[in-house]
Amino acid sequence: MTPPPPKRQKRDEYRKATAEAASQPGPSDVAEIKLPKKKYYRQRAHANPFSDHHLKYPLSPAHMDWSSHYPAFVDPDPSHTNLAGARKLLKDVEVVDIGCGFGGLLIGLAPLLPESLIVGMEIRVSVLEYVTTRIQALRAQQHKLRAATATAAGSETPSQQQAQIDGKPANANATADAASPSPSTDTEHMPTTLVPGSYENISAIRSNTMKFFPNFFARHQLSKIFICFPDPHFKARKHKARIISETLNAESIIIGF
Repeated sequence: MTPPPPKRQKRDEYRKATAEAASQPGPSDVAEIKLPKKKYYRQRAHANPFSDHHLKYPLSPAHMDWSSHYPAFVDPDPSHTNLAGARKLLKDVEVVDIGCGFGGLLIGLAPLLPESLIVGMEIRVSVLEYVTTRIQALRAQQHKLRAATATAAGSETPSQQQAQIDGKPANANATADAASPSPSTDTEHMPTTLVPGSYENISAIRSNTMKFFPNFFARHQLSKIFICFPDPHFKARKHKARIISETLNAESIIIGF
């Protein structure tokens, strides 16, 4: 009997299948869209910021391509491009979560700040891959839910629409169905309500913030910076890796916030 594949192979197969499913919009309209499982994205807890991680970063904030991260906010005029030739956005990124981890804060802030572009910056590869896949799945869920809502609204009869306007159910069966949801409904994977912004206003990038933070954001561009971890460790020899400084606040944060 063939032994089961090792854990690393299982993780690679799962992540490959998840990436292929996310890149194929057709099947996702019919099949259930599930969020990625964290256990398949194992990663060491820390990464050395002084190591050469072969990161890609723009020459300046004017060279940064944000269009692939926020497609819903791309300027409709194709002639509006930056110095790198990429399409510009209708607004700038103004909220940053440094060391976003698995994206909990990004997901929580998305519906609270639907008109603000939020980006998470993470140095660990597997963690960033999980966050990116999670955001793509959440966006796909919202698109599917919006399409289903529009289809249901278009298929209603005039009597049902008038009943909704009057605040009364169209019939007793509709009330019973609404009170007792189907047991096959998986609320963990498929939400039942639309979220403001539909998670189109969040994204994540891989970056060594200690070195390349000024390459991404212009002077006084940001209104908020979140750092939800000790910066850095309390040991004195770790202070050279500190991200927070007076220079960072003076250069990045909008005056008055």
